[in-house]
Amino acid sequence: MRIITGDECGLLKETIPEASRNLNPSERGAVQASANCEGVTRLDGPHQEPQQQTRRRGIVGLAKLPSSIVDDEGDGDDGDNSSPFAFAALRVDGTVETWASRRPVVKRGKPTEFATYHMLGATSNVFANHGSEDNSDEGKQVAGRPIGICSSGGMESSITACVDSMGRLTVLDMAATESDKSVVAQYNAFAGKSKTISYTKGNFANNDIATALAMDADASRIAVSGRERETTLLDVETGDILWKAKNLKPDLQTLLQHPIWTSALDFVSSDGDGMQIQGSTDLLAAGTAYKQFRIYDVRASSGTAQHRRPILCTKEGALSHRVTALCQLDSSVSSGYGYVIGDASGDMHAVDLRSLGKGTVGRYAGPGGSIRKIEKHPTLPILACVSLDRMLRTFDTKKRKMLDCVYLKQRLGSILFCDDPTWSFDGSGDNAVADDGEEEGDINMEDEVEDYVDSEDDVQEMRSGFGDDSDDDGNLTASSEEQDDESSDEEDVFAAPTDHNSKRGRGGSKPGQKKKRR
Repeated sequence: MRIITGDECGLLKETIPEASRNLNPSERGAVQASANCEGVTRLDGPHQEPQQQTRRRGIVGLAKLPSSIVDDEGDGDDGDNSSPFAFAALRVDGTVETWASRRPVVKRGKPTEFATYHMLGATSNVFANHGSEDNSDEGKQVAGRPIGICSSGGMESSITACVDSMGRLTVLDMAATESDKSVVAQYNAFAGKSKTISYTKGNFANNDIATALAMDADASRIAVSGRERETTLLDVETGDILWKAKNLKPDLQTLLQHPIWTSALDFVSSDGDGMQIQGSTDLLAAGTAYKQFRIYDVRASSGTAQHRRPILCTKEGALSHRVTALCQLDSSVSSGYGYVIGDASGDMHAVDLRSLGKGTVGRYAGPGGSIRKIEKHPTLPILACVSLDRMLRTFDTKKRKMLDCVYLKQRLGSILFCDDPTWSFDGSGDNAVADDGEEEGDINMEDEVEDYVDSEDDVQEMRSGFGDDSDDDGNLTASSEEQDDESSDEEDVFAAPTDHNSKRGRGGSKPGQKKKRR
């Protein structure tokens, strides 16, 4: 596997977890204790300057792009010896960079090589007023900090979207040859036709209101939500509002409105053939800062208040901390209805949409810092997450078992899987992911408990401890002296007097009482 990570210091790194995996069977359980920095390299190209660490250019988010961008640029031609990969990175200063790579195909038995990366172009300050008639405002930094970047998941579309904390949405076409012309359109998710942002309810300042962003697989709809702002669904081409969520009903006892603060969004995808998730449905998953996980029906025809409210929601107490990340599992787990929820305490909970009202179905143990991003491998049953404890962790989705733990030195905020065909989970690829040899099965099945059977060494040790008093079958037997004592005790019992009313004489015993030995 090849994983791209971005941290708060502006560094992009490539990590190969298999290179740092502890292969000692005696220490297989101590995955987190054996974390190291092996198998990690920076994305510094051979013909560009090394990356500088500065928080002003920290990585906010990563988005996958189609490989056709690399082919159009003509980034070398190594035949079948390499495979292209492209992605976009959003920085704190509002710059969007386009990166491309050529991953070498590693043969079995040879050491793994890192890929070669280079930057195709960069668009600075994407939230400025691009294309406005007043050129004096063009290029100036506007109020609001970048929140995130999203794409259609690396399919044929090269459309990406960025949003800042004030709800300003910028749509970019990453296939544009000139970086200045990559900005396609700019909208405001919370202003509407009046072009002005309404007042925020409560004692909150009218800033930092947008907190979550998501795009469907067709790159036609964008969902934006925030603090005291309900989720809004926008059309990518026109910017029109297609659908808007509605808050839950007031509390029956206090008649108070539920607070609104959506912290994570994700379009529910439909499973196609195999393990890879194909298209999006009309369902939208949302995680809130008030420890809730909701499912919305975002069909355009569902304009009534009944469909604008959540159709599914976790029960109270199911989640104990703020939701920070969401990731949908494939059909190999929970038949495609599984979701993984990351929270601010570092826990990763597994839920099933079919039984969402009953609570969580499991937990991924391991993370110790606030989860910032969870990513599912496109073809393998592997899940990766990054958190503020500077660790990159990978898990087996079928067993919820931690596979790797890599220390990356800086606080991480984004992660991206590379579609590397040289890796496989079942041993069919050139670099197969090592399995622990356990049988596959449902994680919710009960364990089979078998009776303990003594080994030959244990039997021999027990024989030596009892003086080799055993029969031919290996069963322990009592010694001759103990057998004589037991037989004499039995005779004394049967020889006791039967007259219970008579007084006991010297040396006598009560009926049914054994005679003491001298």
